[in-house]
Amino acid sequence: RQRFRTERDREMVSRLFETSFMRPCSEHSLYHNIDRDVSQVGLAVLARNSSTQETAFPCIESVPRLAEIESLMIAIKQDLPCILVGPSGSGKSVLLRHVAALAGKALVVFPLNADVDTMDLIGGFEQADPHRELQSCIAQLRTALQSAILRTVPQLVPSSALDLYSTLATLERDSNHGVAIPVIEAALADLPSDHELYGLLKVLLNLLGKPLALENPRFEWLDGVIVKAIENGEWLVLDNANLCSASVLDRLNSLLERPNGFLSINE
Repeated sequence: RQRFRTERDREMVSRLFETSFMRPCSEHSLYHNIDRDVSQVGLAVLARNSSTQETAFPCIESVPRLAEIESLMIAIKQDLPCILVGPSGSGKSVLLRHVAALAGKALVVFPLNADVDTMDLIGGFEQADPHRELQSCIAQLRTALQSAILRTVPQLVPSSALDLYSTLATLERDSNHGVAIPVIEAALADLPSDHELYGLLKVLLNLLGKPLALENPRFEWLDGVIVKAIENGEWLVLDNANLCSASVLDRLNSLLERPNGFLSINE
């Protein structure tokens, strides 16, 4: 019934249901609860991130919105694309932040408008930049290290892991690579070769040892916001999708199909 936008249409659906099945379209209980591992609203049960909560709970009264929250959780659990429709200020973004906080997920919000083209969503070729590659590697390693540290809690976190995390945070702001290289080499010496961080540390060390100036300028493919979100398992919100060109959104049709949706990058 929530596919219909007006209360009158939803009442007609309920009446049709009752006429066809000879029983009332009764409402079910919207019991809600949150614990360490799962969150529940009505029929929806969503697993929670046990170590981090990337999104803070927004300041809303959630009880009057439990029906919408339940539908969002069911759509996410079943990998269904979900479209939120409503006037500006009706609380669409707040609902998304609330469900993301329940699951401990981060939201990647990409605002759409009439000027957005396919390259903004899918990606395209741009001039190669060693700084961009280095910053991307640092961010990826920092996220993986943060998860590893939080999984260690409440046990004692090794001081070498905290030193490495502090060094990566400094690297993101400062280009003084000479200080970081000994810390990364020490971390590599302490880790077994099959550890999840070992490969990322090797890549970062290799990048830090290279000059940050291109000898032969060239173009390289850069993934767009949708491809990055898919690869990282992030929750992507396409804000103001009604303002975007239909031809751009058509590229997402194959991705949103169930089952086994896919995104073809012909470029």
